[in-house]
Amino acid sequence: MRKIYALIFVISYIAVTVSVHAATSNFDFDGVKLQCEKRNDLSLRCKDGKKDYFVLVHGDQYIVYDKINPPSVKFPKRVFENGKIRFLSNEDRVSADTQEQRRLLAGAVLDGTYGLDDDYSKAVLAEARSYLAKTPEFLDKVKVVLNANETLSCTRSTTKPTQESGGLQTVCSHFSCTGNDPKEKVLFYMPPIGSTFVGPSVLAMKDGQARFYDDNFKILDESNSVVSMVRKGAYYGHDYTPMESKIPVDADLLIPSKYNDSKTSYEYLQQFAANSGNDAFGTRSLCSGAEVNKLFDQQKKIAEEMKEYRAYADIVAYLSSVNGDVRSIYVDKEKAMNIGCSFQDKILDYNVLPELQRLEKLADSKPQDKYPSEKDVQKIFKKAQSMSDIPFGYKYDGCYARAHIMARRFEKMGMKVKKAWIKGELHVPGTDITWGYHVAPLIEAKDKKGNIVQYVLDPSLTDKAVTLDEWVATMEKKSSKSVMKTTYPIAENGLDFQRTVVAVSSSDPYAPVDMKGLTEEDKMQNAKEVLAEYTEVLKSLKK
Repeated sequence: MRKIYALIFVISYIAVTVSVHAATSNFDFDGVKLQCEKRNDLSLRCKDGKKDYFVLVHGDQYIVYDKINPPSVKFPKRVFENGKIRFLSNEDRVSADTQEQRRLLAGAVLDGTYGLDDDYSKAVLAEARSYLAKTPEFLDKVKVVLNANETLSCTRSTTKPTQESGGLQTVCSHFSCTGNDPKEKVLFYMPPIGSTFVGPSVLAMKDGQARFYDDNFKILDESNSVVSMVRKGAYYGHDYTPMESKIPVDADLLIPSKYNDSKTSYEYLQQFAANSGNDAFGTRSLCSGAEVNKLFDQQKKIAEEMKEYRAYADIVAYLSSVNGDVRSIYVDKEKAMNIGCSFQDKILDYNVLPELQRLEKLADSKPQDKYPSEKDVQKIFKKAQSMSDIPFGYKYDGCYARAHIMARRFEKMGMKVKKAWIKGELHVPGTDITWGYHVAPLIEAKDKKGNIVQYVLDPSLTDKAVTLDEWVATMEKKSSKSVMKTTYPIAENGLDFQRTVVAVSSSDPYAPVDMKGLTEEDKMQNAKEVLAEYTEVLKSLKK
C-alpha cells in the first residue's frame, strides 16, 4: 500500500513534459492485453477493442484507470511492453473504494492529462474535476472504527479566523472524540482527505496512560460511507522512527514497566516530548476549540511525565551479540531480570557468554603493578601536545583516530594506557560543535596521598591532563543529564533515558560499539588515514 500513496504523491508534484507519440505498443497488464499510445510522460491511452483505459505512469509503475466514481482501478504486478518486461512486483496493492482513494486518483488524473486536448482525455479530466468539486476535502464529523468493539464519534475543532494562505482558508485538522469509556479522552488527527503527507492518528488518554493508533482502522462519514482505510505503512510523515529499527532489542524492553499500558503511544509521545510539545503536524495553532485544546494540554502533560520518569527509571545495560559484535543497550531493569544472566551489574544474553573472557579483557579492571605520578602524566600530556601529525585543532571528528595513535605512542613510552569513552549530548567548550560520543586516552596515576586517580589526556579539549570527572564535566556544562559510569562496550541509548554514559576500557577498542573483526592493522591504517586527511583540512583553513 505504501507504494500506491508514494506513487500518487510523486505524480501530484512532478512537472509534466508533454511528448505525444503516434506509435502504439502492445501492453500486457497481468494478462490483460491492451494496445496503448503514449500521450505524455505520465500517461498512456489504451484500448482492448471495446473501450478505452487511461493508464497513469511513473517510472516503471502503472495504474490502469477506467473511472473514478465508483473507482475502477487496477494496480498490475506484471507489465510487459511488446513482450519485454517493464515492471514486476510481489507487493499486493489494493484499490479500496473510499473517498480518499477517489480524491487521490482524481488528483493524479489532473496531472496525467496535462497538455492533452483530445476528446477522450478531456472527458477523463472533466470526470476528475467534477468529482473533486462535489466531494469535500474536510469533514466536520466522522466515526473512527478502531476494531469490532470500539467506534469513536469525533467532532472537528473550530478553526481560528483569518488563518489564510495564498487566499485559501486553512482548517484545523484535530478532532475531539468520545468512545466506550467516558473517562478516556481521545484526540484524533485527520488531514485533508487525500493528503499523502501525514496519515490520520488516534491518541486515547486516561490516568496518565495513552493508546496510540496510526494504522489498521477505518474512518466513516455521517452516512457511514468509508472515507479512508488506514493501513500500516500507507502514509509518510510521522516524525518518529520505530525503536526496532534503531536498537537491536525488543522494543518492549525500552519502555519502563510503569508505562506498560502505554506501549502503543510511548515512542510517539517520547518524540513529542523531545520536540518540546510542538505540534508535529503544524495545525495545532489553527485550532480554537476549548475541548481540543484541553486534549493538547493533556497530551503534553503525559509526554512530559514520561520524559521525566524515564530520566530516573531503573535501567540496566543489556548485552547482546549482533553479527558477532557485542552491543550494549539500556533496558528497563524489571523486565530484563529474566531474559539473560547477570554479570558485573549487566544482563547478558546467553549468546554473549562465550565472549565473557574477551569482554573482561576489554574492560581491563585489574590493578597495575606500578603507577606513574601526577607530574609524570602531565609530562606525557605535553609530549602529546607536541605531536604535530595529530590535528587536535580539528574538533568535528577523528577522536577515535587521535585516541588510538596517542595510546600506542604512550605505551611505547612505557605507560599503561586505557581509553575513556563518553556518549550523550556533548558540547565542545567555546564552539557550537556537539558530539554524540567522544574518546581519549586515560592513564591511572597515584597522587601524593597514594590514591589512584584516572587522568584523561585530551589535547583537543583541555590544556592539561584532567581527571575523568573533570573531563566529563567539560562536555557536560550545558546539560543537566545524570552521568552513569559503566564498563565497555558503552551503552548506545543512554541519551534516550536522559543519561550521559561513561566507560573505561583497555586501549584496544576503536569504536564505542564492540567491533570484534577489526584487527590492529585495520585500526592503525584507518587512524593514520583519518589524521592525515584532517591535518590537510586544517592546513587549508589556515591559508
